[in-house]
Amino acid sequence: MTKKSQSATRDDVAKLAGVAPSTVSNVINNKGNVSEKLRQRIEWAIEVLDYKPNQIARSLVTKSSRHIGLIIDEITNPHFAELAKGAHYEASRLGYVLSISLGSGDVDGVIEDFISRQFDGIIYNAYMREVSPRIGEAIEKSGIPYVDCNGITHHGSILLEIDYYSGMKDAYYYLTSLGHEKIAYISGIPLKDAEDGGRPDRAEAFIWCCRNFDRDNYEDYIILPEPPYYTNYEKGYYYGQQLLSRNLDMTAVIVVNDYMAIGVLRALREKGVRVPEDVSVISFDNTIYAQVSCPALTSVGSPVFDMGRKAVEYIMQQKEMPVKDRKKIVQRFPMELVVRESTAPLR
Repeated sequence: MTKKSQSATRDDVAKLAGVAPSTVSNVINNKGNVSEKLRQRIEWAIEVLDYKPNQIARSLVTKSSRHIGLIIDEITNPHFAELAKGAHYEASRLGYVLSISLGSGDVDGVIEDFISRQFDGIIYNAYMREVSPRIGEAIEKSGIPYVDCNGITHHGSILLEIDYYSGMKDAYYYLTSLGHEKIAYISGIPLKDAEDGGRPDRAEAFIWCCRNFDRDNYEDYIILPEPPYYTNYEKGYYYGQQLLSRNLDMTAVIVVNDYMAIGVLRALREKGVRVPEDVSVISFDNTIYAQVSCPALTSVGSPVFDMGRKAVEYIMQQKEMPVKDRKKIVQRFPMELVVRESTAPLR
């Protein structure tokens, strides 16, 4: 009678297969020169005994925890949830565990914890917090592949970006094609400092569009965020009220994401402003919120699930090579405007 999986050990597998325990370890860790015939015998013994290697002990030997860390801003925002789904899908397919942490707290502490646990990779997609130079140095010193998904940390060799700049231009131009000129923008993300190397984002693109159309006093039509920075429903409602309090002659508003946009819709509705009859609304991310809101939101979306998968794929590529041989990877993901009920021609 074979042992139960709870009590089966590496020595049990070795005894059943008729090999040394070190040979079993070589097969499990894919190391050493083991013949195909012997490998098959050991794999048979593992299956018969339902042997599960001790992952903690294994990580001490292989220097691999088979964990990937993901840092995001909002677990309740479907945009981040979709990225997490993509990363989890790819990590699980490759036999890795995805650990998710929120960037709304101590980002440096989270990354330090990931490094101390010998994670095989870190994916950073938090807009509300920045990584300190000290932790940036720790990341580089650790040699752990680091994926920057928003272009603000500058510590990794893998940079994945959503082309929000072009997405904003598409949104703005679409509204002008409907006859709108007095267009407002509600942002949840601070303006990037060009001297700090921050990449242009939605707010910067909106300003470019205003200047391109020779708009006067466009600054009055921009709502910039106040700390603490969040891009959720509550902030959308609050900033929507702020915009309305300015008594502008706006006919359209662009919102930084769908999550905030549903809060803006509430603020407009409470003031008796009809969407899209009085004001057209466009948001970003094309999440489930855009599809089920009333009215359904015209939104600019991106393949964020694929972005999550790609982040893990790049980590797997880089972890197999020495740090000195790693090449800089930059990939930009396009956006697509999806037209729904919240936009209409200017009356």
